[in-house]
Formats: sequence, C-alpha cells, structure tokens
Amino acid sequence: MKSDRNLKILLVEDDTIAQIVAKSNLSELNCELDIASNGQEALDLTLQKVYDLIFMDIGLEDMDGYTVTKKIRKQNGKNDHTIVIAVTAHSKDTIEKNCLEAGINYIVNKPLTMDVANHILSKFIK
Repeated sequence: MKSDRNLKILLVEDDTIAQIVAKSNLSELNCELDIASNGQEALDLTLQKVYDLIFMDIGLEDMDGYTVTKKIRKQNGKNDHTIVIAVTAHSKDTIEKNCLEAGINYIVNKPLTMDVANHILSKFIK
C-alpha cells in the first residue's frame, strides 16, 4: 500500500534497532515519521502535532505504553480519535485487557515488519 498522502505517524520505541526497522518500513509506505524514545517525549510530541496513527511500545523505560496512551488520551480530550497500536513482544492474550483499558486500538507483535505496517495502515487509515 503506497499511500498518496503523507501520513503522520509517531513511533514510541526505546530500542534503537526496532526504531531503524520501523523507520525503514514506514518510509517505504510514504509515512512522515517522528520517533519518541520514551513516554515523556511521546507526550511532548503529541502536544505539538496531530498524528494519524501512533505505534506504541508497551515496555518503555520511563513509563509503560498503557500509561503513555492514557495520558495522551487525557491531554487530547474527549474528541481524541488517534489510532494507537500496541507493539509488543508479549503475548496478545496477556496484555489485551490492559490495552483495551488504556484506549489502545489494536495489538501487533514485534518487529514492525513491512507486512504488519501495511496491514495496519490498510485497516485503520481511510
């Protein structure tokens, strides 16, 4: 799926290799990508820019992805329709309840491959 428009994507990921893989794949899909290496950077960036989609690592150093997502939802208000996708190495079954409670829309396993990124963009971006 090569998009005609430049989608604004935020990747919240503290692992450098995972950042590189995701950046490579998302640039191939014509996405404008910002990277936050921790939760606080993600919160700061979402105050500065509106994103079409956020890929959220669950296991961040400073605060977990659930907390970051809840704070993003709170700071952006009731009309926040930003799609948040959990990216995790954990089993979906073990984190699904926490993801739903945090306002996360969908869960994918690491790494963020081209096929997975393409599927997510096709599913969630109209």
